[in-house]
Amino acid sequence: MNKKKPHTEEELKDFFSNENLNDKYFQKFLSFYKLCFNELYQEYKDWEDNEFEEEDSIQVMTLNVALERIKKMSEEIEKGHGEKWAEIISSSSEEGESLLSHTYMELMKIDPQLAKNEIQILAKSFLEDEYFEKHYLFLFEVVADIEGRIETAKEYSKIYKEQIKDGKSDVFSHEYADLMSENEESDIYCIAYALGYEYSHYKKNNEECSQKFAYGFADYVDKNYCTFSDFNHENDLEFIWTKGCLNAWNYSKENNIAPIRFINNYVSLYVNLYYSNKGKKENSNINFDDLVLNKTLAILKK
Repeated sequence: MNKKKPHTEEELKDFFSNENLNDKYFQKFLSFYKLCFNELYQEYKDWEDNEFEEEDSIQVMTLNVALERIKKMSEEIEKGHGEKWAEIISSSSEEGESLLSHTYMELMKIDPQLAKNEIQILAKSFLEDEYFEKHYLFLFEVVADIEGRIETAKEYSKIYKEQIKDGKSDVFSHEYADLMSENEESDIYCIAYALGYEYSHYKKNNEECSQKFAYGFADYVDKNYCTFSDFNHENDLEFIWTKGCLNAWNYSKENNIAPIRFINNYVSLYVNLYYSNKGKKENSNINFDDLVLNKTLAILKK
C-alpha cells in the first residue's frame, strides 16, 4: 500500500455518503481534501511507508481533516450563516468565543458589513431580545474582552430594560447598562458616567467630547462621594445635585479653576438656593445658573 497516494474521487464519494451529508457540499469537501492532501504531502513526501504508524497515512489524515472541515462548514450554513463565515470557522483551530472573535476579525478584513451581518445572525441564534442582539454586536465592534460576551450582553439587556422602566432616557440607560454589565466600576461611578454622558450628549457635543466629560465627572463623583442616595432625601434632589455638579465641573474645566473647592462650593449653593425661597425669588430676576456662579466666585475671592 502506498501511504502517500490520494483517494480516488469515487472512494471519496463513498466516504462522503456514509456521513449523511448533503450532496451540495461534496465539491467543497473535494476541494478541502485536495488542499489538505497537498499540504500534508509536502510535509511527509520523504517518508517511507514503514515510518508511518500502522493505521496512519497521508490519505487517512487528509480524509479525517476534510470530513471534519466539511461537517463544521455545513453546520454553520444550516444555522443560516454564509459560506465565507462557515469556511473560516471550519478552518480555524480556535474554539469557543475565541473562534467567534477570530472569525469576525477575519471577515472584517474582507467585508465589514458582511462581518456585522454574520454577528447579527449569531446573536439571533441565542433567542434573546433585541437589546441583547444589539449589545452583542456592539461588543464585537468595540473589541471588548473575548470571553463572556454572551453573559455580558444578557446582563446589559436586563439592566437597560430596568432603567427604561424607571423612566430613564435611552442614552442614560445604554451608557449605565454598558458599564454595569462589564462589572468593573462601582454603581456610583456608572451612574455619574451615564449622567455626564447624557448631559453632554444633549448639549450636542460629539462622541469624544461626551466621553471625556463623562469620564471626568464620573472620576470626580466616585472619589468624593459614597453614593447618590446620600443626596436623595427630597423628591428631585438627585437630579438637582447632579445638574449642579455638571455645571460646576464644566465651568471649572473651561476656566482652568482648581475643581474640588470650586465644585464643592458651587454644588452646595446650587442645591441650597434651589430649595430656598430666597433662591427661587432671585431666580425670577436672573438666570439661576449665573446666580449660583456669581455667588460661588464671590466666595472663592474671600
